[in-house]
Amino acid sequence: MRRTYILDSDFAGVDFNVNVGEEYTDSIYFNFTANWLGNVKNENITGFNAIFVHNLTDDFISCLEFLLAWNFSSNQWEMLDKSCLKVGEWQIYGNPNRWRYVAWDSSLNNTVNISNYINTENEVRFCWNSTAPDSYEGGDTHTQLVDLINLDYTFLNPVAEGNFTVSIFNSTRGQFDTPQNLSIITQDCVTSINFAKNVGDYYGVSSNNIQIRLNLTHWAPSAAIAFFDHLYVTINYSRVVTLKWRQNVLDVFESNIYTQQVDTYDNAMENNITFTWDIDSTTLTPGNYSWITICSMGNQIAVNITNIWVKGLPTEITLCEGDGVSVEDGKWVTNPNPYVNDTTRSLRLRVNDTVYGVNLTSITIETPDWPTGQLLVINEFATTGLEDARGYYRVFLNTTGLSNSAVGYNLNLTVVSSIYLDSSVNVTIRVDPLPTALGLTQQTFTVWENESLQIGASFEDTFHHNLITGATLTWELVGGTPSQRGTFDQILYVYDSVVDTLETGIAPGKYTVRLIAEKTDFATSTTDLTLIVLAKNRTVLIPNFSSLPLDILEGAVIPVSATLTYQANSSAVPNEEVEFVFELLTASGQEEVKKKALTDANGLATVDFQIPAGVTSFRISANYAGTETIAKAETAISSTFIIVTKAQQLMNTLIRLSPYIIAAIGAIVAMSLYTRSRHKKAERFWDTRVAKLTDVLNIQHVLVIHKDSGTSILSQSMGSEKLDPNLISGFLTAMTSFQSEIGMKKKETSGKKGIILDYADFKILLEDGEFIRAALILEMDASETTKEALLRFIQRYEARYRKELVSWKGNLNELRGGENLIEDVFEISLVYPHVPNPSINTKKLPRLQRAIYEIAKAITKERPFFFMSLLLEYAFAGRKESKNHIWSVIYDMKKTHLLEPMTVANPSQ
Repeated sequence: MRRTYILDSDFAGVDFNVNVGEEYTDSIYFNFTANWLGNVKNENITGFNAIFVHNLTDDFISCLEFLLAWNFSSNQWEMLDKSCLKVGEWQIYGNPNRWRYVAWDSSLNNTVNISNYINTENEVRFCWNSTAPDSYEGGDTHTQLVDLINLDYTFLNPVAEGNFTVSIFNSTRGQFDTPQNLSIITQDCVTSINFAKNVGDYYGVSSNNIQIRLNLTHWAPSAAIAFFDHLYVTINYSRVVTLKWRQNVLDVFESNIYTQQVDTYDNAMENNITFTWDIDSTTLTPGNYSWITICSMGNQIAVNITNIWVKGLPTEITLCEGDGVSVEDGKWVTNPNPYVNDTTRSLRLRVNDTVYGVNLTSITIETPDWPTGQLLVINEFATTGLEDARGYYRVFLNTTGLSNSAVGYNLNLTVVSSIYLDSSVNVTIRVDPLPTALGLTQQTFTVWENESLQIGASFEDTFHHNLITGATLTWELVGGTPSQRGTFDQILYVYDSVVDTLETGIAPGKYTVRLIAEKTDFATSTTDLTLIVLAKNRTVLIPNFSSLPLDILEGAVIPVSATLTYQANSSAVPNEEVEFVFELLTASGQEEVKKKALTDANGLATVDFQIPAGVTSFRISANYAGTETIAKAETAISSTFIIVTKAQQLMNTLIRLSPYIIAAIGAIVAMSLYTRSRHKKAERFWDTRVAKLTDVLNIQHVLVIHKDSGTSILSQSMGSEKLDPNLISGFLTAMTSFQSEIGMKKKETSGKKGIILDYADFKILLEDGEFIRAALILEMDASETTKEALLRFIQRYEARYRKELVSWKGNLNELRGGENLIEDVFEISLVYPHVPNPSINTKKLPRLQRAIYEIAKAITKERPFFFMSLLLEYAFAGRKESKNHIWSVIYDMKKTHLLEPMTVANPSQ
């Protein structure tokens, strides 16, 4: 280790190589001009020696320092008062420990009139006998006397070797020459100065114009003092006659920021004297200052400047581990982490000075580069007044506007004070995504095969207890295929999805469905539900219509029956309701009559039907709606039965019995007229069948909305456009609400029913019931039969589900089976692909039906199915029957199950 000492611009250093358990002694010497220790010894002392003894142990260095000075009067070293020692710093190689050190600063930059310092009896002596060669033109050499000035002074008191400044007046120029520094030589306690100069133009040399530096010494620290320290500046002067003092403290810019009381001294001093000023640094802010000492003697002024660095006390900022923060891999991090948009988290810290260990309450904690308003720093002592809170501060975090980050954001906490040194600490603010939870109305869902169920879910921010909108919710069948998954649509704060077991290919069984909810800055949430898909018992409904005669007398009562059996084992299905539908053709149009009957123990259901007056023909079909455990079934539509009156029946009898040709001719004529009349009626009947197909092709989408909640409870698409039922439901609900508010009424001009709306390229036929609102999305304007069918659908739907609709709470399982009503009323299966029923015996079929059946079989040899429009075109080619007639027969073949529709999950496909 090394220490350097500076004294009177002279410096020396001492190095120590100390081993543990050893002592080391060394000395250092200075020669300087000084009587500055006169306050300790009155004798003139000009030498200085410091002796140091050091003992190094395992944990500290013991340092003994002895200060000695040479007494010229006694010619020996004398130990001085230890109070002369000051503190300093060691340079310890390989060890960062800091030590206080000794430092002296002496600035001999003052001047004083020499007549007050040296013996006034010394006169200036002139020497005239010096010669110097001089050259003239022509090369002659002459000897010329040169006048020289010899100055020889003897000091009143011995002075150590140093410099003497002299300036001589130049009478020619009328000013003093540049001062020159002469050597001061002291021998045998006698100090003298020798000076020689050509006389020339110099006259009037006097001691009043010759100056030396005043023997002035400052003893002061050359390094910094700390806040709260006291600095003692000591000024020592040699013997003078009259002395006036004035002192001040200035900073490096010489602005007068600190002024002590000015002291003036007029003293006649026989010996050296020491003046000491106490500078209290508590009145100063840290910075660089200069201590200026002014000495005046007559018209001479001497100035001494001592630079002082007042430094602030060092501080330390310490985070309180376990109170909002912890240490990971040597770094401070938040623990627990705040969430996104979180104002509940905080961390605690303590600030103290490292010299006295005092907790500080008057400092400011700043957070550079952190968004304004994002942090709040509370001084716990200022707010509570508790002693235990002194020096403790709490920093409240606010992560509003910050995204979640596992890496985190750097927070720099810095101590700022006018009297303390800055210190800082860094904390990594890690922001966690907000916690979430998925909510379900139920955990187990049960649905029958090939049917759909609706799942409703909520997504909640469990930290702020708010429902989350704008999230992405999906569902997937655990262990399923990529097709067995789907997405949710948001309706206000609820997410809704329909799981179609037919479309997704979910067979009967028990499954786990996983719901996943995601959104930026929110934790991903998952939940599982149990899905149970039940298998239905397949049934077959066999009609017994073939026993009826093709010509039936008007007003007759006919028995109609059908047998319901299980497909698996052909056993009877008893006590189930079978509905018989009679499609009657009259002169005024088409009518429909329905009758119901329960199956007996043999599965047979029978009804009696009386043919009403005015009916020209009719067809019969039967259907079974099914239950939760039994699949529905229906029969094909029967052939057309012709109704004859009694007169027509009598004429037929006469024709059969008359042996006469005239009677036969008459009968033929009569029958011709009858057939023509019947053909016209049949044409009108065929037209209604074509209109039925036109109406079905016009329907693109069927939508049923619960009026009170605005929720879509039944939706089915038939067109190529895939429409969002929830979007359409919201649109229609908003439109009807708007109409209600402004007092609009339904259009009922010219007998029209319902409300007609334009939506994109579609027409919307809207009709309200008591509990539901039904809408048909159409390509073209609705026909009257379509409007009537919509009213009929609403009546049947509300009749079937009235009990559930009165107090419906959103459970779609309570409203299962509505798709069957859509088929019953609108017959949308006409647009489905079809195949011929392979179990049909074509020999019993009428000629035209058999021909069409053979065409259908031929088509399916080339492709798996056909559409009705294609079959119509093939059947019409080369036939004499009209296209409407052929279509009517095709329609009958579908109703009687000669042609079977293929069930599809989405008719639009």
